[in-house]
Amino acid sequence: MMNDPHSTTAPRGSAQRMKRTALVLFALLLAAFGPAAQAQSLSGVNGLVTVPTAEVSPDATLTTGFNVLNRSALDYHAGRHHATSPYLSLAYLPFLEVGFRLTRADSEIEEAFGDRTVNARVLLLGEGPRHPSLLVGIHDFVGQKRHFQSTYVVASKRLEDVPHLDHVSLHLGYGTRLLDAELYEFDGPFGGVAVAPSSGIRLLAEYTSSRVNVGLDAGPFRGMRILVGWMDFRAVSGGVSYSFVLPK
Repeated sequence: MMNDPHSTTAPRGSAQRMKRTALVLFALLLAAFGPAAQAQSLSGVNGLVTVPTAEVSPDATLTTGFNVLNRSALDYHAGRHHATSPYLSLAYLPFLEVGFRLTRADSEIEEAFGDRTVNARVLLLGEGPRHPSLLVGIHDFVGQKRHFQSTYVVASKRLEDVPHLDHVSLHLGYGTRLLDAELYEFDGPFGGVAVAPSSGIRLLAEYTSSRVNVGLDAGPFRGMRILVGWMDFRAVSGGVSYSFVLPK
């Protein structure tokens, strides 16, 4: 009998690879209590588990990363297949961040390159003692078939003087359908909280406007972050990123 390419059952080999990858990421994360780096989300921009925040990397910071995404938390390919997602992000000037992300489903239907997503984010207001930072962003605004489109505004506030913690950061945003797309992310209110017991690790909780995710990230050494998320309390996704400052 021929395999149905649209079957909702993932190939056994694919499921085993996902489990091995998740175990490796989790093992690395347990050992990761090093210096903090700027934290990247599974969306390839500064954020929590997936939602963006109004935090930006220092000027001339280049970040490269690779994420493994569980199908249970994906609308892409109707949630039938796991996916991988390498990305690049560049902070340019003190207020601009641009990025490129490639999302490729582990599908029996061959994909030439996968879905290409271009992101741009502009910091409108830096954080002050009495007010949060404010940022506007747009994801997946190039091309015809947009699967990760989001146009949003988000505010972030970092609280330093919290007993027994390095810091707590609060984030609240709203996404709207500015462009036509096949699929939208952060469509409506979204937000979350990051709790840092030390400077090298964060505990994360977020609402994406459709799902609730929790996770943690940490840095095993300077510039590197490892992120593991429990997506909608059903599946594990994760990734690793490395950031460094380009010579000026």
